[in-house]
Amino acid sequence: MKKNILILDDEESIRRILQRILENNNYNCFMAHDTRAAREHLSQQEIDLILCDINMPGESGIEFLESMKDQLKDIAVIMVTAMDSHHRIEQSIELGIYGYIFKPFRQNQIMVCVHNALRRSELERNERVYNQRLKEEVKRQTSLLEITIERLKASEMELKISENNIKSQLNFLNTLINAIPNPLYYKDMKGNYIGCNSSFAKYIGLEQAEIIGKSVHNIAPKDLADITYKIDQDLFKNPGHRAYETTLKFADGLKHNVILNKATYADIDGRLAGLLGVIIDVTEQKKTEIRLKESQAQIIQQEKMASIGQLAAGVAHEINNPTGYVSSNLTTLENYQNDIFEIIKECMVLISYFDSEAIKAQLLTHVIKKLEIIEALRKRIDLDFLLDDIPNLIRESREGLERIKKIVIDLKNFAHPGTDELKYTNINENIDSTLNIVWNEIKYKAVVEKEYGEFPDVLCYPQQLNQVFMNILVNAAHAIKSDGVIKIKTCSRDNNITIEISDNGEGIPEKNITRIYDPFFTTKEVGKGTGLGLNVAYNIVKKHNGNIDVKSQVGKGTTFYISIPLEPVNKVLNSD
Repeated sequence: MKKNILILDDEESIRRILQRILENNNYNCFMAHDTRAAREHLSQQEIDLILCDINMPGESGIEFLESMKDQLKDIAVIMVTAMDSHHRIEQSIELGIYGYIFKPFRQNQIMVCVHNALRRSELERNERVYNQRLKEEVKRQTSLLEITIERLKASEMELKISENNIKSQLNFLNTLINAIPNPLYYKDMKGNYIGCNSSFAKYIGLEQAEIIGKSVHNIAPKDLADITYKIDQDLFKNPGHRAYETTLKFADGLKHNVILNKATYADIDGRLAGLLGVIIDVTEQKKTEIRLKESQAQIIQQEKMASIGQLAAGVAHEINNPTGYVSSNLTTLENYQNDIFEIIKECMVLISYFDSEAIKAQLLTHVIKKLEIIEALRKRIDLDFLLDDIPNLIRESREGLERIKKIVIDLKNFAHPGTDELKYTNINENIDSTLNIVWNEIKYKAVVEKEYGEFPDVLCYPQQLNQVFMNILVNAAHAIKSDGVIKIKTCSRDNNITIEISDNGEGIPEKNITRIYDPFFTTKEVGKGTGLGLNVAYNIVKKHNGNIDVKSQVGKGTTFYISIPLEPVNKVLNSD
């Protein structure tokens, strides 16, 4: 890029000479005959160098430099003077000029002086820029250093605060861990204890300091230690959580039922670091569960007996009916027997005639006479009807006795405590058995429509399911005034057995739907309901891992839906 040079001289000839020389050397030249014109050029152009005459009319070159000192700090200045101006050279040098040319001047002198001045100006400008940048960088670095120092001070303070906080948190965690009533411990990957709470130390019967750094083989019997070590190593191979139930002997010398919860933990880099263990003593809980199961069994049995008590009159009626006609049939058979015996007696007399020599002469007369008597007896007792009626009487009596026997067996199986066990059962047969017990409650009010599906036997507690069916069927009968229908439908659906029992009775008000499974809730009159029937039914179905639901509409009837898994989880049933 061409450099811009301002030529300030009051003599036009000098300006022209300088202009020609400089432009021939590829410089841009601007002319000023006085300092005013020079100032205008400086305000309008970017000037790199000024060739300034010292002696000019008006404001001299020296005065111009003094007045423009601040504005010319980045511009090179060369003074142009005559030989008789030496006395002012020193003055101009003090103003920071880059050089001077004496008149008359030579072209080489001018170019060397201009080149050196521009080079020096550029170097000084670069130096100033560099120095300024260096100054700014020093200032910036100083500021950064000050900030860093402040941050270090703050970090040191924060570190101290953090250290105190960590100590406080550790103290808090230790206090918290020791406040946990359950024995708690944590181990490293080698299986050594690196911490525990006071409950664990008490359980072991050692001080905490005696446990830290030890392995389970140092503090437990070998058989228990071997099992524990294997479980821990399996957990390290498959990190996560594991819980299992076992029996442990505490420092009190007693065996306790416990649940061991173990979980692996990682360090700050996410690497597996060890495991945490918590021991939960469930001994009392187990005892409570046993007592609760006994209480539930008592409630079920009491409700069962209460239901039987309410059905007693109906069951007695169901037994009395066949008993009545069996008794009547026996009386009739006794009369038939007497009549037959009378005929047989006459026949025996008739047969005896053939054995008597005295009567043989008059045999025909006696035979005819006896045959007349026998015929009269046959007509009187209507022997043909009697012979036809005897098999019917015997068949009816047998049916009545079978009916009584079945009712008694079903009632015995239903009522007997402690005989119910988990076994494969035909649900349809169970429903029929229950219908046999409650039939007297239903037969005068409703007809029963059965739609049984075909499916395998179900693993269940049959007596308890019978109690569920009985409660629902009796409630259905009580909800019907007369001419009702009770529909029973069974089917297999989605690996479940579904039993639907519906009636067209009075229905259940919406406000009572959510309460029907509550214990002691009943809408029946005093003496007609315990309020435990559906509560017990609900618990029995849940015990079978099943569901019970109900839909009802006042004035139209109610339907209960019972769903039991076709293949229930055995351990769930057995655990109850």
